[in-house]
This record gives sequence, C-alpha cells and structure tokens, in this order.
Amino acid sequence: SSPTNATIATATGTGTITDDDPTPSVTLILTPQAIGENGGTATVTARLSGTSSVQTTVTVSAASPEGPNAFALSENRVLTIAAGATTSTGEVTIAAVDDEIDSPNKQVTVSGTTAGGHGAANPDDATLTIEDDEGPPTVRLVLTSPQIPEYGGTSTVVATMNRASSVQTTVTVSAVSPEGPNAFALSENRVLTIAAGATTSTGEVTITAIDDEVEGPGKTVTVSGVSAGGDGVENPASVTLTILPNTVPSFTDGVDPQNYEQFVAISPLTLPGTTGGEGTLTYSMDTPPGLVYTAPGSGDDHGGVLSGTPTEAIEKTRFTVIATDGEGESGSLSFFITVVRSQPSYGVAAVAAQNYVRDREIETLTLPGAKVQGGALTYSLTPALPSGLSFDAATREISGTPLEAIDETEYTLTATDEDGDVETLTFTISVVVNLIPSFGDTVAAQNYIQNRAIAALALPAATGGNGVLTYALVPVLPSGLSFDATTRELSGVPLEAMAKTEFALNATDRDGDVGMLVFTISVMADSIPAFDDTTVVAQSYVLNREIEALTLPEATGGNGTLLYVLLPALPSGLSFDMRTRELSGTPLEAMAETEYTLTALDVDGDTASLTFTLEVQEATADFDGNGGVDFMDFLSFAGKFGMRQGDAGYDARYDLDGDGEIGFSDFLIFAGSFGDLTGS
Repeated sequence: SSPTNATIATATGTGTITDDDPTPSVTLILTPQAIGENGGTATVTARLSGTSSVQTTVTVSAASPEGPNAFALSENRVLTIAAGATTSTGEVTIAAVDDEIDSPNKQVTVSGTTAGGHGAANPDDATLTIEDDEGPPTVRLVLTSPQIPEYGGTSTVVATMNRASSVQTTVTVSAVSPEGPNAFALSENRVLTIAAGATTSTGEVTITAIDDEVEGPGKTVTVSGVSAGGDGVENPASVTLTILPNTVPSFTDGVDPQNYEQFVAISPLTLPGTTGGEGTLTYSMDTPPGLVYTAPGSGDDHGGVLSGTPTEAIEKTRFTVIATDGEGESGSLSFFITVVRSQPSYGVAAVAAQNYVRDREIETLTLPGAKVQGGALTYSLTPALPSGLSFDAATREISGTPLEAIDETEYTLTATDEDGDVETLTFTISVVVNLIPSFGDTVAAQNYIQNRAIAALALPAATGGNGVLTYALVPVLPSGLSFDATTRELSGVPLEAMAKTEFALNATDRDGDVGMLVFTISVMADSIPAFDDTTVVAQSYVLNREIEALTLPEATGGNGTLLYVLLPALPSGLSFDMRTRELSGTPLEAMAETEYTLTALDVDGDTASLTFTLEVQEATADFDGNGGVDFMDFLSFAGKFGMRQGDAGYDARYDLDGDGEIGFSDFLIFAGSFGDLTGS
C-alpha cells in the first residue's frame, strides 16, 4: 500500500507528496476578434491559467453557418504551450474570403482540442466576426422595348442588380400614364424576383399598349418598382415606356413606267417595300393578262413581285398595288404598264463570217430562224449571192459552189411577219481564189543531247493560203519535247536518244490546203570527251629558233565538234591553233619548264584534259647543265651528230647554228665553247 501523511521511522523509505495545485485551464484568444471581409486576418493563440510541468497542445478548428467558403484556416492548426509556460507558440490564422456578395456579417466559431497538460480540459469556443464590406446593391428596371406601337405593342419589364446579394430581392412593378389607365394593360403578375446570388430577375411582367382607334400623339407610361429583401436595397429609378401612335401603310418608293412585249417573259419586277400600318399587312394588285402578282411573305423587305408573260397587247395603263393593315387602313402604289404587240426576233442568234473558196463546193449553211407569237414568217437574203450560190427562203439554207471571187460583203437576212413587222440579222460572206500555204524559210538540222534542255526553237511561219493557218508537227516528237501549235515553238528536255529523223511542219488553211516544211532532229546520248592514255613528251625549245610544228593529240568521244584550248598563255612567238591542235612558231623569250593543259570541250560543255611540260632555253653547248662545256657534253653532241630536223631523236639544242642539221658547223661552235664555264 502507499500510506499518506506517514512518519518515516527508519533511515530510508518511500513516501508520496500529493500535489495540491489545481489543473490549469486553456483559453483561446483571437487577435483581433473582428476582421474585414476584404483581406482581414485573425491570429489564434492559446493561454494556460497556470503553468504545467508537461507540454500542452491545442488543435484548432473552425466552422461557420455560411459554410467553409466564408474563411480560410491556415495549414498549421496546432498550438504548443511548453512545460512551465502559459502562452502558446506556433501560428494559427483565420483569413476572411471575400464573396463580393452583399450579406450580413458572418460568424466563425473557433474551437480547440487539448492534449497533454495533465488532463487540461478543451477550451471554450471563441467567436470571430467577419464584417461584410459590400454596400447594398442597386436595382435597375429595364424595358425590352422602350418604344412599342399602339396596335398590339408589348414590352417586358426586367429587374437587374449591379451585384449579387446573399438574400432574395423582390421588385413589385407599377405603371401609370398621363393618358389614364386605358392607355395600357399591366400583366396580372407584377412581381419580379432576383434570387440570392443572382443579378437578373425571374418572373415575367409585361405592359401592353391599348389601341383607342383615335388619331393623336404618342403616349408615355412611367414604370416604377418597390424593392423588398436584398439586405436593404433601395427602390429602382422609374423608366419611361413610349407608345407610338398608329400609322397608315405607305410604299417607300415609286416605280418607273414598265414597257413589255406581248408573249415575251418579263424580268421579275420587285416592288418597293412599305412602312407604317398596324399589325400584319395584306397586299393586292390587278395585273395585265399573263402577268402574276406575288405578295411579300413574312420577313420580306419588298412590296411583292410582278412576273410572267403578257399575253395581250395593251395601251399605257395605270395599275395599283394596295397594302392594307390590321385596322383596315391602306396605302397604294400606282405605276404604268404598256404591252406592245409581238415582233419577230432572232434573240441572241448570230452567224459567223462565211469564208469560201472559188470553185469549191461549200458546206450547206442553215441560217437562224426568228421567233414570233402568232402568224408565219417569210425570209429574204440581200444583196444577191455570188454566182453559183443560192438561198432557199423556205429552209433558210445557203448552198452551192461559188464561181466568182468577192471581197468580204455584208448580207442581211430579213424575217417579215404577217403584219409587215421585220427583224434583220447581218453577217459577211467572202469568196477567195484558192491559195496554197508555203514556207520561204528553211530550218537547219537540229542536233540535241539526251537529258539536256534545248534552246526554244521558233519554227518559221508559212505565207499564203486562205484564212487563218493552223500548224502541226509530225511525226511524234521524242519524249520530253513539245510543240506549241499557236507559237510554233519547239521546247523541252529530250528524255530519249533518237537517230536523225525527218519532221514535217504542216501549215493548213481554212479550206484544207497544206504547206510543208521538212527538217531533221537527232538526239544523241550524252558522251564525255577523253584523251584515254595519250601522253605528250616534254617539249624543250631554243630561244629565237623556230620549232618543229607539233600537233597535239585529238580527244575521242564528246558530243558535236570538239574545241581545244591550251593554257596558260604560250611564250611570245609561239601560237596554238584551236581547230588543228597545232603548236608552232619561234619562241622569243626564255621560259623555265612550265606545265601546260590541253582541254577538249564538246558542244554541251563536257571536257577532257591532258598535261605536258614546255621550256624555252637559250642556245648553249652545256647540254647536261652542269655549269661547264666538258667531255660529257662532247659525248652527248657526238650522239646527235648527223641528225636532221624531222629525224627521230633530233634535238634542236644540239643544232647550235639553227640550220636544221647537226653538222660540222655546229661542231666548230661546240669546239669553240669547249672548256668554257656557263655564265663566265
């Protein structure tokens, strides 16, 4: 057992000291206790009435009748009171949420749940007030139609608020007019409701004009409203409805006199629209025989359409369209219509110019017939046709073989009805002497390269012939080439090789005569020039001594004639013939050994190259170039002695006198130089 208030009789023992301090209580404190709705924040702290030997924690929660969207509780919700302390650490905040709706102040109940602290009880709830910052909204009356006609006009009244309220708002509508209560009728329902959180009313209130069938000015109606609810909203300002006086229908424009032809359909005539009148308008019109008046439909902006085909001729007569409104008031539109008797007509018929060839039978031509309502037509053609041609008035046919040439002449086909009315149609006839097209020019042979665009070739035009010439090129061109018969132009890229082939350019005149121009076309497969394994030995010449003409190698392959170019420029006195490939002349300046390139170029730009060296030396007996004329030079000279220009192995350097022969005179020159040092 554990006795209390005992006396310790021995030196050691265990006793219990009973704590007589009461358990401290926890209090929640809000700072401040009221905050504004727009950005307000309160801080929650916890306080102990006395210290405790252990830590105390308080977990904060909050609730509002307006729901969780009225405020925001911080993420940290725990307050800690350390052992021996009386005030909490850690921050818990409550922030107001602005709903932008007019409403009473909101109340937030703040609670805490205690843990630790030797059994400290939960604190009492604290109340936070969130003060609303929106003033009462403004109510406004709106008329869907500020002006309505006296005959059947209606306008709907709508209530709106500039911002929402947290409570329902009602507006009771009333109306009054200086002309008295008989000027309009207010609907039985006169209450508009704006629900909490809404800005536009529901429920329908209407004002309908009453037609008093008395001529007079327009009427005004003052529409007012009485607000209720809405957290103190005021009554809306009054609005004014205007009731317009009745008007008489009238047409917006006139119609010019209309002239029609008997039995000829008219272009539909759309009549002007109307203004004024009360209610729905009805339309009527008497029309000439064969014409039909169609009244406008709902939504049409015109006064009806007149259409059809007049069947009787009438003198100039006034016709009237009448528009009548719902009260029997009417407006009218009058205009004149004249229908003339039917005349013969060719309509849009035409006859092309007729071009014939003398002594050649023409293709029978049937001329157009005129149209007329009632009765038969007779036809005539003037002036007289050329000899050999005839006109059949019954069939309107021209036929025969013209036997004389005539210049282009205008002819008139006349149609006459039973009343003597006439209609004419003109066209021209010419008869020419038969001419044959011919070509005065020739076309050179055309040599093309496969897959290489050709230069556009305009083929010659023919002369002579009768009328306009047409052109054709036969046979079919190689794939990729085309011929324009209008411009006579040959162009394109040949895609296939073709041996030399004859083509004919045919010019055909209007009566079928043909002129022909023949030329050839070939398409070669693309070929590249080449020198193969050909080489040119190094060329060594002596200054101021004519060289033996050298014909450079000829390339093989390529397309067309090859052109040859030798680069760089030759020493002064030497020349190169690009056609014969011949190098000749007398070098007039010394030149160290230099590389030259012979280039062969074909017609489509393909090339082949061949290189060799060329030098021009001053005449010297130091044949081996060791700086002196010695025994080795003598042996070289002896090896060439007796050779002449043109012999195999002939070397101009040993022909010291340049006479074309390496002989005794050269030996004397050599002997005179023997032992000399070059340059001494």
